Amino acid sequence: MQLVLLLTVAVFFILVPTIRHVIDTVFFHGTVQCEGSFSCQPANPFWLLLTLFWVVGSWIFYSWTARQDRSLATRWIFHGLGLAAGMAFLLRGCSLAIVALLHLGYGDPLPLSEVLGYQGSYDFFSPLLLGMLLIGIYAWSLNWSVRQGLMRLEVLRLTILAIVGAVMAGAFWWGLGRLLDNTLKILFSNGGVGVNHQAWFESWALVLSGVCYVLVDWYIRKVSKRDGELVAGPCRGYVLTLIGAGVLTGAIGLAVALYTGVTALLGSAVSDWQLAAQGGLSAFLVGVVLVGIYLPTALRHHLFKESETPQEETTATVIPEQSVDPALALGHEEPQETTIEAILDDLLAARLSRDQAASRLYELMHVDA
Repeated sequence: MQLVLLLTVAVFFILVPTIRHVIDTVFFHGTVQCEGSFSCQPANPFWLLLTLFWVVGSWIFYSWTARQDRSLATRWIFHGLGLAAGMAFLLRGCSLAIVALLHLGYGDPLPLSEVLGYQGSYDFFSPLLLGMLLIGIYAWSLNWSVRQGLMRLEVLRLTILAIVGAVMAGAFWWGLGRLLDNTLKILFSNGGVGVNHQAWFESWALVLSGVCYVLVDWYIRKVSKRDGELVAGPCRGYVLTLIGAGVLTGAIGLAVALYTGVTALLGSAVSDWQLAAQGGLSAFLVGVVLVGIYLPTALRHHLFKESETPQEETTATVIPEQSVDPALALGHEEPQETTIEAILDDLLAARLSRDQAASRLYELMHVDA
């Protein structure tokens, strides 16, 4: 249910341009909706907002009713994925806004229809609002595990920070890969295929939107050194996620580069194989750098090994004042007047061995063993 409602909210924010129509109607009197039409009637913003509030309200109401759920593993899987999706939408909106600002600074402002149109390619309002909404709701939902005593607040905060940092790292390294690809296209130009300012804008927008990942990474490393045992889980997930992303990116990039290069050498090259090879090489280099940064950290902290609980060492305390009777040390005890109940109590309390208890019982009943 949580997943279905989340997808419904994303559709109404992204695929159905509800937010764009509301902004266009309220601030621009529907000029973008009615562009090129003389008999167009702009949508009513009241009904658009009512539709959007109904969908979002249903999703928030379900999250509120399920807040007492104590299935920690299931909650963390879905709520963690929802938080990551919200961060991805937020970074998408930030990158589109940066592209629009770069166009404005370059002297080539984007037309309003590209931002608020039905198929606007640079609509940054919708992903920004959706990202902030998802992050707020899922952070609030995850906080209930602290209120229920299922998790410490420090662990929750670092877990949220690790999820946010991993998504930021994806945008940052993706942008660096595109910058490297643009550089290779310039150095090894082929067939007049160049790199326009739009490609540079989009690459730099990704890098700038995820650049805070560097600060998040530094903070996670600092907390890991200070409170290693307390935050071992979030740090382990963060490092292993980035290593996995680096391995996957490098493997795919190397496969594409080798395939396009080998087929070109064999005389059966695919179309635009140089561009594909350059993109694959860029992805491979980014993956190698990622693995090179985080693999030593994983090996140093033994993240690939199963965590073991250290056994407590017991130390024997010797009291020199007490003397030990040699007869007792050999397992022989002096006869003592006692009852059957007392002997059984000593046996159950491990103060007597089985043979000692049997010897006392034989003596008590005057029976030869």
